[in-house]
Amino acid sequence: MFLDVPSDVLYMKCDESTLEDGILPAEKYRMTRPPVGDPELISKAADMLVSAAFPLVHAGGGVLASDSAKELIEIAEHLQAPVTTSVGARGAIPEDHPLSLVPASFGAIGAQCQSDLVLLVGGRFGDLDFWGRAPGWGDCAEQRLIQIDIAPEMIAHNRVVDLAIVGDAKSTLTELLKIVKSKPKAKPRPEMADCREAQDSWLTDFVSQGKSDQVPIHPLRMVQEVRDFFPRDAISIVDGGNIAVWSIYLNRVYEPRRYLQATDSGHLGVGTGYAIGSKLAYPEKDVYVISGDGAFMFNIQELETARRLRTPFIVIVANDRAYGMIKAGQKGLYEERYVGVDFVDVRYDKLAEAMGCFGARVERPDEIRPALEKAKDSGLPAVLDVVVDPEVNLDPPDFASVASVWLEGCQLPGED
Repeated sequence: MFLDVPSDVLYMKCDESTLEDGILPAEKYRMTRPPVGDPELISKAADMLVSAAFPLVHAGGGVLASDSAKELIEIAEHLQAPVTTSVGARGAIPEDHPLSLVPASFGAIGAQCQSDLVLLVGGRFGDLDFWGRAPGWGDCAEQRLIQIDIAPEMIAHNRVVDLAIVGDAKSTLTELLKIVKSKPKAKPRPEMADCREAQDSWLTDFVSQGKSDQVPIHPLRMVQEVRDFFPRDAISIVDGGNIAVWSIYLNRVYEPRRYLQATDSGHLGVGTGYAIGSKLAYPEKDVYVISGDGAFMFNIQELETARRLRTPFIVIVANDRAYGMIKAGQKGLYEERYVGVDFVDVRYDKLAEAMGCFGARVERPDEIRPALEKAKDSGLPAVLDVVVDPEVNLDPPDFASVASVWLEGCQLPGED
């Protein structure tokens, strides 16, 4: 949020006793009761969902903003429908819930393609949702779509809909849930079991790599050690390029409002600021940041802010001495002709110490957990400078399928 206060207001003098009279009650200047969708359309949506062969629920950030995760999960459970989320809405359903499919996993994409009816709540099908179109989803001509959103301009933003309901997610889902629950509960669907099996099979190799003892450290070993260290309700922040892709596989999210990542346009450098804000809002929660080294350097000076405000959290920097995602693109597209992507060996732990924070360099996988323990015990903002394998970190699995969204329509080198 950016608040711009005019200079004449800043210099204005007034009697403090008049301030209370000048504060209007909320109902005097804004809507105080969230708008509910059209009842007739909600009833129609319920009929469509109950009669669908394989319905799927896709949660966007509006589910978190309206605090409607509970209603969404109850609808999915009654329908026995798989639940996928946008990256920004992770935590809308616990990622170990039987109906949850991890964003961009083989299981999620499989379900998104097979489903005959999608319920999209509080989202707009952005780039990391594959725009809601094939090959990440079913054919728009055959796969029906119900969209619920509080903003009319978001309806059919990137994909045509079959039923549009304008309304607050929570109030609208509450009414939808009443009608859906009046119908017989669906039995477990074999399609869901197949998609879950595909996801688990897809994750097997990543789980194995998360146990790797290699030196330099495998990025998945770093991610796994970090997630295992923190409790389920910790606030997880991801900031970076390739390490953000790696973290999808093993950095699980289990509760709403426990995950932050600036997914739009690949913003870098937000991690430390997000951590400060998270710790100020939830001082009782553990807060950690998984960051790339390039992203971390964008706003490293905010460590001083964190120290001054006494907001302890831990930044785990995947140090591959490069802008890894950009370097990966140069490797594939320009035959390893690298320009402006490699760094000198920066000691991020020493930079943290220079600003009064805790810092430690980690070079072996068995050093990760002890370093995390020391960082937490310090009671300070902390930075772990984790030296990861630069070659492995360069190529996150399946990243090409995600990158294809951004390269849509581009003629790449070697293509006719």
